[in-house]
Amino acid sequence: GAAVAAGEAELAPWLGRASWVLVDAPCSNSGSLRHHPECKYRLFEGGDGPRALLDLQELQRQLLAQACKLLRPDGHLLYSTCSLLLEENEMQVAWAERELGLRALAPRGAGCFAPVHGGRD
Repeated sequence: GAAVAAGEAELAPWLGRASWVLVDAPCSNSGSLRHHPECKYRLFEGGDGPRALLDLQELQRQLLAQACKLLRPDGHLLYSTCSLLLEENEMQVAWAERELGLRALAPRGAGCFAPVHGGRD
């Protein structure tokens, strides 16, 4: 079975019990610029660009830390973004390994590809 929880109160019964947790983290959307070109201006060329990216990275880390609390000892966490940025992917995985004691099952960058390969977008 699966459960969807929106707040801390809803998460409490799951602490230490989940075999799988999916973190589909909010991100810069850099992997979907073709479909959402406004993201480029909002995050990379706007006045708050660098600050906005740092805020997203902090939120992603908070979500990873919360998700980690839900896992049972042999549980798995799947971290997902639509970003192509190292700061939102590989660097977050490295942080989770270092700070949360998680272990990556796939080498960093294993799932990262440019949209031009195989027509992916």
